[in-house]
Amino acid sequence: MIGFINLCKPKGISSARAVSAVKKALATSYCGHMGTLDPIADGVLPIAVGKAARLFGYLTENKRKEYVAEFKFGYLTDTLDITGVLTADGGKIPDANEINAVLREFTGELLQLPPAFSAKKVGGVRAYTLARAGESPVLAAKSVTVYSFLLEAAVDADTFRFRIACSGGTYIRSLARDLGARLGTYAVMSALTRVSTGYFHIKDSISVGDIAPDKLITVDAAVNLPRYDVPDVWRQRFGCGVKIPAEFDGERLIYCGNELYGLGSTPEGKLIMSAYLKDENN
Repeated sequence: MIGFINLCKPKGISSARAVSAVKKALATSYCGHMGTLDPIADGVLPIAVGKAARLFGYLTENKRKEYVAEFKFGYLTDTLDITGVLTADGGKIPDANEINAVLREFTGELLQLPPAFSAKKVGGVRAYTLARAGESPVLAAKSVTVYSFLLEAAVDADTFRFRIACSGGTYIRSLARDLGARLGTYAVMSALTRVSTGYFHIKDSISVGDIAPDKLITVDAAVNLPRYDVPDVWRQRFGCGVKIPAEFDGERLIYCGNELYGLGSTPEGKLIMSAYLKDENN
């Protein structure tokens, strides 16, 4: 079983628990999510099934993601969201005009400091493990891209809703913190919905209760790459793992005898597999 489940993760469960639900529904032990969503968040959580997990890098690196987020102004927590411990309060509440006046500064390529409570590793240890132990992990700022950052509406007196399109690796909680600081106050993320990530969109997603084998998305549907068919004369040698001559630009989905073998490229005129997906049992 190889492919993807476009899951709409509900609020209140971890991404790991969502993966467990897929494993149980599909009776498989080989699954992994492609981009963590915290328990406070809901929305699109693509889950790779079987060897499709080998495409993690291709489907997540530099892929555009879109979120609807709510930021609550006036106070700050250690986790940068409303689930954390209060660290500062009494900040002013900006109005929509003040927010709109600075949002453009948060678009384009930015250097962003990840939250202390994040999955980033510091000396081989997850930052959130250190933070929960009372330590202050030292994290390096990372370059991210925010394509758009729009104020949609005021939710209540101190909370505003935003729509954000950004690159993979962008922390929405950090955007809340930094926007609050730019406005001379504090802000935390109070709600988050991931609307899309690369190929996967919320309008096409399924609930935990609807997970089933017939909901599996095929690799060629999810991976936006041209197809390359190994010529008949080279099929036997290719099937035995021999590097065969081939020339094309970039990566392609490699088929041999109408069977998907994986992703490949042709450095120096030889076909090299970058992700092997063929089921050895076939």
